[in-house]
Amino acid sequence: MPSRPRILLSGANGQVGSAL
Repeated sequence: MPSRPRILLSGANGQVGSAL
C-alpha cells in the first residue's frame, strides 16, 4: 500500500477512507 492509503481509499469509498 502507498504512504497515503486514506486518500486513495477515500476516493473509492468515503467510509473506508474515513475508517483508515
